[in-house]
Amino acid sequence: MKIEEMYAITPDREGWRKLPSGIFVKLGNYVTLGDGAKLGNFAKLGNFVTLGDGVKLGDFAKLGNFVKLGDGVTLGDGVTSLQLAE
Repeated sequence: MKIEEMYAITPDREGWRKLPSGIFVKLGNYVTLGDGAKLGNFAKLGNFVTLGDGVKLGDFAKLGNFVKLGDGVTLGDGVTSLQLAE
């Protein structure tokens, strides 16, 4: 599913969007998904997150603002990755 299609789904009161597959995701602003990127159930993406082609996020994965993952990266269930201050 493309990011534009995900953004078109109205979030619930808590910000979760239910995808047609039954997966719930929270999306920040300006998220970019590469081809074949897959999000786990209850994955939460911050603002300006960029996922490369073929990225797979496990259930309950959480990515903070400005996180960028290259092609083919897999993160397991419950992984949290936060952007470090510069």
